Amino acid sequence: MKNEPLIISLSEIQESDSNLVGGKGMNLAKMVLAGQSVPDGFVITAQTTVEDIQACEAQIVEYFDRLGSEYVAVRSSATTEDSNQDSFAGQFETYLNVTRDALLASILKCKSSKNTKTVEEYAASRDIATNDIQVAVVVQKMIDAETAGVCFTVNPVTKDTNQAVVEAVYGLGELLVSGEATPDTYVFDKNEMKVVDKNIEEQTYKIIRQDGQTTKVPVPDKEQSLQKLSDVQIEEVVQKSVALEQTYEKPLDIEFAFADEQLHFLQARPITTIL
Repeated sequence: MKNEPLIISLSEIQESDSNLVGGKGMNLAKMVLAGQSVPDGFVITAQTTVEDIQACEAQIVEYFDRLGSEYVAVRSSATTEDSNQDSFAGQFETYLNVTRDALLASILKCKSSKNTKTVEEYAASRDIATNDIQVAVVVQKMIDAETAGVCFTVNPVTKDTNQAVVEAVYGLGELLVSGEATPDTYVFDKNEMKVVDKNIEEQTYKIIRQDGQTTKVPVPDKEQSLQKLSDVQIEEVVQKSVALEQTYEKPLDIEFAFADEQLHFLQARPITTIL
């Protein structure tokens, strides 16, 4: 390595570190700097090699222990990812509920995820050379989400800048991201500060952490057809997402989760289809 740090805490990332921490890492750092609630974590920087990571396993584990969490999320953060032009959404590897023992292996899998066929095909479609892609790895406390979702700070269908759209499911957001479940959809008027349209979807199962594993479990019958987020929660999501939109000065796609009634922001990226 060329005098670059191996690890940077999310709270220590500066604007000039984008080539070290990748798109996902930088967007998380921006949310931290904006004062939003983001699960604590750190980044294995993009310039590190597999050999660097293996040689510094003890240091990485020390950072893990500082988080005070039995489980973490380990996510790839490529230098080309979640930018104004290219999202690469879902192309790189993510591992949930990772334990201390599985940490190093998960980091190494993320580090090598640029070599997958899906990444190569997406990069080729955007005229990006895979040799130019470097992958950092974000490690964060795992949130036990009661509900999770996505907020688009501009209506992605109508392009109406006065509307935000929130989608939500019970449990972890992987059901929504993977398309396995149809989420509730709430349209929020940013001028009137109220929900103006709702589409409530029945949800029969959800994904949670159970016995250290990501598991699908049934949603109780009486809850299956209920609204996943309260109107108060929807307003909180939108208010804080709009504040981030003003910080970024561009429309955003923001992933969030509620745990113990507290809102946490998990990821943010520019909406490339609107820019």
